[in-house]
Amino acid sequence: MKKFLEQVAGYVNQQHGSSLNRIALVFPSRRAGIYFLKYLSALHETPSWSPVILTLSDVFATFSPLQPADQLTLVATLYRIYREKTGSEETFDTFYYWGEMMLSDFDDLDKQLVDAAMLFRNISDLKELEKDVSYLTEPQIEAIRIFWKNFESGKRSGEKENFSQLWQNLLPIYLEFRKTLVFQGIGYEGMIYRQVTEKIKAGGLDSLPWEQIYFAGFNVLNECERYLFRYFTKRQCAGFFWDYDEAYISDTTHEAGVFIRSNLMEFPSLLPREHFRNLENRNKKIRILSESSNTGQAITAGNILEKMAGHGITLDENTAVVLADESLLMPLLYALPALTKEI
Repeated sequence: MKKFLEQVAGYVNQQHGSSLNRIALVFPSRRAGIYFLKYLSALHETPSWSPVILTLSDVFATFSPLQPADQLTLVATLYRIYREKTGSEETFDTFYYWGEMMLSDFDDLDKQLVDAAMLFRNISDLKELEKDVSYLTEPQIEAIRIFWKNFESGKRSGEKENFSQLWQNLLPIYLEFRKTLVFQGIGYEGMIYRQVTEKIKAGGLDSLPWEQIYFAGFNVLNECERYLFRYFTKRQCAGFFWDYDEAYISDTTHEAGVFIRSNLMEFPSLLPREHFRNLENRNKKIRILSESSNTGQAITAGNILEKMAGHGITLDENTAVVLADESLLMPLLYALPALTKEI
């Protein structure tokens, strides 16, 4: 059974073996790009030019005049604007946690192309909900109604007053924040995504630096990413590879396939579906062990790997340890046997 990235490498090499430098491949992470290049290089006996390896953030940044800013710069800029708009005397140390949350909300807002003026308006009169909410579903509208009814009922505590004041200032903060960043020539990821998407809507992007661009291994897409995928598809220079299994694609009630089914329908995969029937393989050996603590799980995993190595099983990149909690990573690293190579 070939790995997903091996299959992608095989297809790309077959189609562009002598002109790899003229194409780009976009992955969800740089790590995936490194492994792709490893599989691609194995198909070449002599040196050759590499294709361009990108993340989606790199693609959007290619078509934007703004440079991605680091987190500290963004939160510090947001803090200054927050104090100007609210008159708050809050220290930067206290604000930093909330600033990261606010920045994350602004990022989501832009990536989903939400109307900020609509989102941040003060819904003191619930009748405003009926004015223009075509982009909301009935459950979302009802959730907003319930929230504001609960918020307005009962005694107005200090927390409620602070929330109300902040809510009323979120739109001015958001607009001033974006204006300041544009002046500085920088932006956060969602802001860059939105700017490029608006550029696409206004008429399209400049000439593309690649003859063909492939997107591999994505799942949940935000609105900006969908616009980008549609744009490249319309220009007939895009190809898509989706990592999934037929077991949860053919079963329309399986929640693991919700987004992939939609993606496959709008952006068909270049790899045939028979390559993705791995879960139907009945050759599985499953053992369930109980442990009394999280750290105990890591120690047990280490012991299992040591026994495998003792039985002559090579512990390499074909061996995977899937943790239920990322906090177990350090205990596991200490528990790994000395024979471990590239798990």
